[in-house]
Amino acid sequence: MNGIGAIIGFWLVRGLSLNQVKPQMDTINGRYDGGGPSVFYTDKCCADRKALETSFPSLQQRDGEACRVLQDPFHIMQRYPVDKHHPLYRSFARDLRDAIFLRDTSDVSNLNRVRRDRAEHDGVAVGRR
Repeated sequence: MNGIGAIIGFWLVRGLSLNQVKPQMDTINGRYDGGGPSVFYTDKCCADRKALETSFPSLQQRDGEACRVLQDPFHIMQRYPVDKHHPLYRSFARDLRDAIFLRDTSDVSNLNRVRRDRAEHDGVAVGRR
């Protein structure tokens, strides 16, 4: 993420090695003048931490700070072996998602406004979310 919390890179690769995205990591690192990303999400945070901290010194944990190399939300949710057919699964998954992601209320309002405007334009009834 950059200074305003925007995601600056997302890659799907065939293998498990960070070497596959080394050129992209070098490009990202070159965008910062002595800085670097403040947090890095990966599916294998424990295995990737050392290599990422070497590539991005800005990710190195400092005294009293939380870790900066974190597991991505999809894989966090996959850690919970919940039966998808259980009657409370959807509720649990929704609550877990909401615990991980913070929603920007102005973004939600804007999205809902656009959604309603488009539906009105198309003559479709829309409920509130």
